Amino acid sequence: MSFRGNIYKFNRLQHEHAAWSLLRANNSSMIIAFLVDLFADESEVPYEQARVALEANLTMARDTGLWETDTSAPTYLNQWVQAGWMRDRRGEETTLAKTDAAEVAIRFAQGLEGRTAGASASRLMIFQDAVRNTAIDLNPSPEARIIHLEAQMGALKRQIDDLRSGHVNHLSEDEQFQRLMAIYDLGNQLTGDFSLVEDNIRRIDQQIRTSMYDSDQNRGDTLSLLLEKESILAMSAPGQAFDGFYQLLRDDTRSGELRERLREILTRHVAERLTSKQRRFLAKLVDILAAESDRVITHRRRTEESLRVYIESNTAKERKVVDDLLKHLAKQALHLKELGVSPKTPTRLSLPSGSLKVHSPASIRLYDPEDAIILDSFEENTPSSTLSNSALAMLDAVDVHAVAHEVHDILVEQGPMTISQLISRRPIESGHEELIAHIRVARAVHATMPDGEYDRVEFVDRDGSRIRATIPTLILSADLFPEDIDALAM
Repeated sequence: MSFRGNIYKFNRLQHEHAAWSLLRANNSSMIIAFLVDLFADESEVPYEQARVALEANLTMARDTGLWETDTSAPTYLNQWVQAGWMRDRRGEETTLAKTDAAEVAIRFAQGLEGRTAGASASRLMIFQDAVRNTAIDLNPSPEARIIHLEAQMGALKRQIDDLRSGHVNHLSEDEQFQRLMAIYDLGNQLTGDFSLVEDNIRRIDQQIRTSMYDSDQNRGDTLSLLLEKESILAMSAPGQAFDGFYQLLRDDTRSGELRERLREILTRHVAERLTSKQRRFLAKLVDILAAESDRVITHRRRTEESLRVYIESNTAKERKVVDDLLKHLAKQALHLKELGVSPKTPTRLSLPSGSLKVHSPASIRLYDPEDAIILDSFEENTPSSTLSNSALAMLDAVDVHAVAHEVHDILVEQGPMTISQLISRRPIESGHEELIAHIRVARAVHATMPDGEYDRVEFVDRDGSRIRATIPTLILSADLFPEDIDALAM
């Protein structure tokens, strides 16, 4: 690449790569020091633990003049997550973990000292062994492979003969220590690779969701898309590379041998030159790798399941419809502003929007009015074909979650029922809105709906008129409800 091309490339990385931004950030040394200390023993920590640790460090740094701003610890943690230096994992307990960008920045900072010729020689030896083994494995000629393997056998035989004759090649203590440090560095890089794999999983998941959002699909295309994308995370290059590593790690013979070799090395005199932290790391390295790989596998399975739900629910299409509507409304609002229309101008519009309770962003779900509800009035009191603004203003929204709790209590006491049976035991008091609330509860818990069957219910609407409604037969039971009824997406 030319000099100009490199300028463009590094200028882009300077502004886009999170590792570079971390190294250039204000107080970058303090941030890196905090990340190293926070994740010294664990790859992920609870959010509250990180917050308390950061607050204590900020207080100490401000008292000693090392930190000047008054920003709170939670604000810093959120900023660092947004910057791509940490990731938050949501579950029963929110936890924080380093990203691959943070790993790169930390390795760079830690690698600025302690680089010696001995360490370079150790890495060269590891590199030479890797090149030799790869050349053998990639050679398509059986004869050439045999020659390479016979040469290795000859070299091993000569070493055995020398040892039997009493000629032992002893490494100096410095050479032993540099070999040991090379092993420690490689182990650190292995654990850092897990962050890269997890970042790649998140990136691919985001790409799939973005491609779905940008495409114009109908529900008929959803199944084929699901079959196509279901295993894309595992079939990606990072996914396949990780699977190969995971299989090697799960080989009891190989992992057992690695564990014993590390224990043997740590019993040698030269291991005393390692810090206590380095010795603990090497002693637990196999367990650390196993735990990290299991965590990545779990994260990938959760991502695949989340992606499957996303595709099956057609959420991308629903979000696109909402976004398009909001863009249209924004254009109309700008047009009204250009015409000089005041936002306080009264209109004759009345929107009975009801109420909205949101327990988490994931619980927000667009209402899909697929069920046909046929309302017929009795002759006793024929309702008006139109409602005045004052009448609409008097309509109180029905608390759907309150209805869900009451329905659940009846089902627990009396067993499975249809909506019409529920209404006969708990009469409707808030008109057709309460009937719709029953249907929304039934749909939220995936009530059984026999094909082609309908029920007829009768109730008194808010204005006193008697209403007869024909609704699909929906059979509910208490075991369909989750433990947290308020978390239902309705």
